[in-house]
Amino acid sequence: VKEVKPRLVLLGGDLIDFSSGLPLLSYCIQQILKICPLYAIAGNHDQYIGTKKVKNCIIKAGGFWLHETPILL
Repeated sequence: VKEVKPRLVLLGGDLIDFSSGLPLLSYCIQQILKICPLYAIAGNHDQYIGTKKVKNCIIKAGGFWLHETPILL
């Protein structure tokens, strides 16, 4: 992301398998947000710890959750 400097990043699901990954996911999101907006959707792996936990992590870190909120690009 630092090299490419995209206009946005989409995290397309399967973000983490274990709750222990939430702090690292949050940190990564915060770093990406220094460069561009970040949007995310859940995948089937995210259900292992609960999609709600993943959603909360994304939102608390400053990203946008797409499941309930459409966006116009």
